[in-house]
Amino acid sequence: MELNIHVIFDRLKKYNPEINTNCEYELSLKQVRIFEASKELEQDYLYLVSENDFISYHERFVNAQVVLLGNGRETDFTMSAIMIRGEYSFLDVFQTIQDIYLYYETWNLELLKCIASYKKIDVVANIASQVLNEPFFLFDVAFKEICIGGSISGNYANPDFKHVVDNGYLPCENQQGSKELIYSYEKCGRKLYPSIGTDVNRTNMLLNIFVNKEFFAIFLSMDTMEVCSKGQISLMYYIRDLLELSFTSVSKSFQIEETSDYYIKKLLDRESVKENVISRALIKYNWKTEGHYYVYTICNRNGVALGRVKQEFCLLRLKENLNSAIILAHDDYILIIINLVDEEQEAKFTNILINLLTNLEVGCVKSQLFERFTDLSIYYQQTLMVIKFGKNFSDNSKFISNFKNEFFSCISGKLSESVDFAVWIEPAVLKLHEYDFKHNSEYVKYLKTFLICGCNIKLASQHLFFHRNTFVYRLEKIRQIMGFDIALSSDEEKIQVLYSCVLLEKKE
Repeated sequence: MELNIHVIFDRLKKYNPEINTNCEYELSLKQVRIFEASKELEQDYLYLVSENDFISYHERFVNAQVVLLGNGRETDFTMSAIMIRGEYSFLDVFQTIQDIYLYYETWNLELLKCIASYKKIDVVANIASQVLNEPFFLFDVAFKEICIGGSISGNYANPDFKHVVDNGYLPCENQQGSKELIYSYEKCGRKLYPSIGTDVNRTNMLLNIFVNKEFFAIFLSMDTMEVCSKGQISLMYYIRDLLELSFTSVSKSFQIEETSDYYIKKLLDRESVKENVISRALIKYNWKTEGHYYVYTICNRNGVALGRVKQEFCLLRLKENLNSAIILAHDDYILIIINLVDEEQEAKFTNILINLLTNLEVGCVKSQLFERFTDLSIYYQQTLMVIKFGKNFSDNSKFISNFKNEFFSCISGKLSESVDFAVWIEPAVLKLHEYDFKHNSEYVKYLKTFLICGCNIKLASQHLFFHRNTFVYRLEKIRQIMGFDIALSSDEEKIQVLYSCVLLEKKE
């Protein structure tokens, strides 16, 4: 299990440590290592270092997280670090930190086993609470009732929520709190208050739990007399995610989804997920957040969503035959997410996929190539647009339809207001737009003018009042940013790029 430097700090109290860090609450440190000058430092490890080494190699610790052992008199203690002053044994401190990792790893493994084996929610909750400082962390009344029942009722409703809205506190609480700071479901509608817990006031904290995208319960500590440590807050966030996973699993009859798939699904639903969390979810696939990604969305040949039985059958067969891809059920479809680094690999994958689609008698839509995994939801929306509006999707001779080929038929269809604007933008143009925003340049404008002028350099440079050589230089810059030469593209590609430029211009 990965930990946060604040969690380590909480359990090093016997050394009277000091801490100086602006780290966020996500768990991110894999293990502890002893600093060795001959080895490079990795950002996802915690390093134990002596004060002498820290001073000698100070510049190497700028982006690292460390436990520093020494007297601290000559140390520039301004980075992310825990300081232990005094004559403590270096080996003793190292073994203590290793024991901390072992303790949480054992706890985490027991918790995940309970979730994977569909244990009752009260069992999962009891194990989860073992690492929290009782009695300062409480479950809300609704959550307690769910734990007692051990399952989720189909007609679940809790009158205690109304009590919170009306009075600002739960019926079991002796003290009244501020309902603005605790919970107000009616005022916010479906958008709930963000989590509470700051450096100034960590006596109130609220975490909202969702099951299948619907608000379900609150897991919180509120109006306590003690200040919550940042380590406890980090663990609360992690437990909240595991409880969501547990709740979701007992509300489904098929196998529990893996933790990595859980975060990817949140990304698909356009929920906020930190990039470092996605990065950790991709480790098992040996992928990074930057790559050459495609989304393939699978449905019935006529564009209708898959039924429950068909979905489970296809999911099983695809996972058996496509080991290099992320394959998961989402909504009423099956998604295949693949990182293809070259044309040869793409061609091989396409052949295998077509054979599978033929045998399974299902259709598939392929998104455009995208480079940032965190943009996944945009390109998933692309595939849904083809399923809904693509003219040639139901062509029985085609097993894989392509968003790029269906671009204009999708535009001519009725568009849902919920569709992301970026779905219609050529990824290379979006990259150019982001470059403009970052560098205060106007390359999208130059590209649009060039295309309107029929890719005539002389005519475009005259319209922009540039010298011809100046415009040639800027076209080369555009080519470098986009990754291809628009002048060599097909007419259809030029039209799509031009349309993307116009859409971006209207958006601004």
